[in-house]
Amino acid sequence: MKSKRILLFMPPFWDPLCPPMGMASLKSYLEQRGHQVTIYDFNTDPKVFPLQYKYFEMGAKQLPQWKNWNIRRNGCDCLSQHQTLYLTARNHPDYPDMVREIMDLNMSKKMSHLDIRPFEGLFETLFGLVKKKVKELMEKVQPDVVGCTLLNSTASCSNFILEHVKELKPDTTTVLGGPGPILGITADSRDLLTFFENRESIDFIAI
Repeated sequence: MKSKRILLFMPPFWDPLCPPMGMASLKSYLEQRGHQVTIYDFNTDPKVFPLQYKYFEMGAKQLPQWKNWNIRRNGCDCLSQHQTLYLTARNHPDYPDMVREIMDLNMSKKMSHLDIRPFEGLFETLFGLVKKKVKELMEKVQPDVVGCTLLNSTASCSNFILEHVKELKPDTTTVLGGPGPILGITADSRDLLTFFENRESIDFIAI
């Protein structure tokens, strides 16, 4: 088998404060078989990782109930869904209402006062930093294969990273892996198929 240059990303955000052991094990396995593997964990990036905490702080200023909910743990899905809306629907006329709906974690439906503008600036910063780092590593590594970890909390950024990879180097093979394909986005295989078919930037999903 021809040696490959492989670039693996742990996208933001992953709330456990520990290294992604699965990715480290995969790197070791591949290097023993002659491949060159580079890992970049965005959750060790001092500019990127604090943005999730800033998001929760911004939310708690407008939604005081968040302060009582262990929001750094229980708000991760909300943060991921908000990122998805920002990337895919921010020009939709119903975008503000969609954001308010996902941020209404206690289902109170009393969210008309929520000002979504501060979050827009945060996401502009986040995706700008991610895009810059991906470009930098693509130029440095010149990978044949790029992989991302898929979890509920990383799904939005995983897609964003692989889309940018294809923009920079269309012939790069892209892979999503980790527990997400069977546990993260859903355990329902029909949803996984829909997830895969609607994203041209993903070549393979490793289960």
